[in-house]
Amino acid sequence: MTLKIRGALPKPYAVFSASYLRQGATCSLKESSNSSRSKETILPIHLANFGILSLPLSRPFYGRKRDSNLKFLLTTRPYGKIKRGLRPLDIPELPVIHLSGESDAEMYKISAEIEIFVRERVKNIRAKLRLGHEEQQLLLERLLQIPNRTYLWAQLTLELIESEVDIDKRRIVDVTTNLPNSVYDAYERILSKSRNSEQAKKLLHIIVGAARPLTVQEMGVALRLQESHRSYLDLDIIPEERFRDTIRDLCGLFVTILDSRLYLIHQTAKEFLI
Repeated sequence: MTLKIRGALPKPYAVFSASYLRQGATCSLKESSNSSRSKETILPIHLANFGILSLPLSRPFYGRKRDSNLKFLLTTRPYGKIKRGLRPLDIPELPVIHLSGESDAEMYKISAEIEIFVRERVKNIRAKLRLGHEEQQLLLERLLQIPNRTYLWAQLTLELIESEVDIDKRRIVDVTTNLPNSVYDAYERILSKSRNSEQAKKLLHIIVGAARPLTVQEMGVALRLQESHRSYLDLDIIPEERFRDTIRDLCGLFVTILDSRLYLIHQTAKEFLI
């Protein structure tokens, strides 16, 4: 069940919800149903540049009796200003588990999980491209030879492979011999496939400069708008369903559409553009 945070949290969480909602964000409220006494509410949140970290996130909870099982699952990049906002970690009756993902043991587990992800995606690619068993094994072996894989790299690389046509063993070898060396390299390749680089550039400029995520319809208006236009009626707006296909042709995987709003595929995509 996905809800807006406002009105869904009791008063102790008001400071958090008010500050978080100023960012125009949503999150999921998930309840386990093992028993009526052990129900827990989990708020998964990704912290990027949220202003809530200017105040200690835990302040509303100091000295309160624990009568609920509310848990925050926070994911973020390891920036100092974000980490400082989450301190102190030694809060009485408020245990915090920090998984940095940087220790050897954690890196090994992450690598193993990415391998599972790659194996499953290769199965899907085999079905979609109708690969033979030997072709599937060749593709998998070539991908697993790459060291220091990340989820984002794997996702982008597999999407590029999936977009190939007339693929065979020789093509698999060619493609996997020239895989992206980094996420930025993958971004370059994605945008190089654009059917109209100038329109793609304009669309990406608008996304980066917008104060909030634009809807598909708003982006359609923004791309069509010219200095000579004096009225909305002057615009020749493409129907939304068709414009979605246009966005994919222009930007490929670089832009994703969620709830009819446009987002860059990842925070690093914005850094790449800037």
